Amino acid sequence: MKYKGIELKKITTPQVFDPPKHLLVWDNFTAQYDPIIDTVYAIIRLTDGTTEVIGGCCRRWNCCAEIPEEPKPRRATNRELAKWLAIGIGEYRNQIGLVTNAYTYDESESDKEVCTHFKVRIWNDAEWHEPTVDYMGIE
Repeated sequence: MKYKGIELKKITTPQVFDPPKHLLVWDNFTAQYDPIIDTVYAIIRLTDGTTEVIGGCCRRWNCCAEIPEEPKPRRATNRELAKWLAIGIGEYRNQIGLVTNAYTYDESESDKEVCTHFKVRIWNDAEWHEPTVDYMGIE
């Protein structure tokens, strides 16, 4: 079963969740539908060897899985930020709020170190963004 393009790993071990846990749940016979998020109280093993998931409001499901974290976009490195600014695509704001369109980094900072304390924006964009390669258009 896939959820948002990510293959899910089913939980098949019988267990009780105290406190209850939010998991993705679905039935094998409705596998054409996306899993939904439900509160799960327990996973029990039936006498025929299959498992059953006990959800909120006494709902029962055949399968469950952890909710996968969505992949986070890659942040630009110091070198990528410096190149992006040198080309003249936008500007950046450092942690103390200074806005400029030129960025130099000293020798103590690695070329490949990820930008962590900066916000960037393309010219004429009203909002500041995290310096991700997607937003900055870096390949």
